[in-house]
Amino acid sequence: MSRLFAFFTVGVLLLLFAACSSTRILKQNEYMLVQNVVKMEDVKGRQFDDLYYLLRPETNRKFMNIFNIKTTLYAHYQAKKQLNLDSILCTYPVHNFLYKSLEKGIPWHVNRYRRLKTWLGETVGEPPVLLDSTQITGSIEQIKIAMKKMGYFDAKTRPEVMFLKSNSKKAKVIYHITANECYYIREIHYRIDIPEYRRIILSDTANSLAKRGQPYNEDLLAQERKRILTLIRDKGYYYVPNEIVTIEVDTFNSTALRDKKGHPTVRLDILINFDEIKSRDIQEKMTYKYRFNNVYIYTNYDVRTGRDAPMDTVLFRTLRNRLDSTRYFFIRPHSVSDSKKKFRDYKYRAITDVIFTKRDQTYAKSDFTRSYNRINALNNFSIISMEAIENHALKDTSSKYGFLDTRYQLTRRKVHGTAMEMSMRTDKTYLSFTYTNKNIFRGAEYLSINFYGSV
Repeated sequence: MSRLFAFFTVGVLLLLFAACSSTRILKQNEYMLVQNVVKMEDVKGRQFDDLYYLLRPETNRKFMNIFNIKTTLYAHYQAKKQLNLDSILCTYPVHNFLYKSLEKGIPWHVNRYRRLKTWLGETVGEPPVLLDSTQITGSIEQIKIAMKKMGYFDAKTRPEVMFLKSNSKKAKVIYHITANECYYIREIHYRIDIPEYRRIILSDTANSLAKRGQPYNEDLLAQERKRILTLIRDKGYYYVPNEIVTIEVDTFNSTALRDKKGHPTVRLDILINFDEIKSRDIQEKMTYKYRFNNVYIYTNYDVRTGRDAPMDTVLFRTLRNRLDSTRYFFIRPHSVSDSKKKFRDYKYRAITDVIFTKRDQTYAKSDFTRSYNRINALNNFSIISMEAIENHALKDTSSKYGFLDTRYQLTRRKVHGTAMEMSMRTDKTYLSFTYTNKNIFRGAEYLSINFYGSV
């Protein structure tokens, strides 16, 4: 019963506090924006839910989604500094009563109260978000772009401003969106003037994400562009800039060229060419196929270590896999090797077993991704930096083959770690303590011991 009374009291005080208008400081022809609404007129779907997050400006956040506490604080503490001490919050009787109680029971100094008022107004409070016609125009443009990305090229947006009360100076904006017809993909054409890439792409069109008869979706086309780039790079072509692949959308005569269901259609032209590449040197490198060569591993990399710092380099070749002829070079600061008693380094094969950039294998971008994921799964390194470096001495210009050395710069986490967690409830108290040790047996192990108890 006492809890219910406490919640009721807090609720009443919040309602009374919210009665102090957040808009009392607004000038003539200024209105506080309290709500943005997106209303789809002709079509429905979850794909339109994100349109709300494009609207600007964002409204002030409310406490419990009901009370404008922060804007009320700003209005009555920050913007009304010239008010005297008798109006502590506003002119409502409940606040005068609170002030008189404080004045009689607690001997606060005036300066202390003023500092409190300034802190509430400047730090806790926030100014009300105002209705702005230019922001409405910008929101309409963002909606138009988003609808076009989803295939609705003829979407229309009509804003409606509603003033909640004549004397409240509050307003909300409703964006009425008419999507109209969705455009579909009629046909897809490839224009590839790089012979080395043409065979790779045309032989894999069955796995294309963009297909005839699908609704036009710009996000899907972005994924298809990324897929084509990865496909080329996984076939050994290292120098493949992102701008090599472009997708053009032809909407000419789309409303006349409709599909069997009567939808307007577009034509896609996927271009893979040298038009965007101005450098002749880059164009030449794009025709070379690359293979992996040596691997250089910094197991204790520190960005603060200078390039001229003394390093120890150890050559390692795995004996468990005879097919792996990779030369692994483990590099670490010289000071580390001189203090083995204080520092435990890794067993070499614990690192080499999770690296996929093996010697004489055809370069593949996916091998970099796999190596990163496996090293990251060891949970021993806070920063993982990977880089491919062309070995110009092994370059074969006649057969257009190149070789890449890979470098892994691994910044270690702290060997020992502790964490404590505690939760308290009315009927139970829970305490947990966790100890972690990384590389305890020099095999990149991750040991976690947890102690917990409850009362």
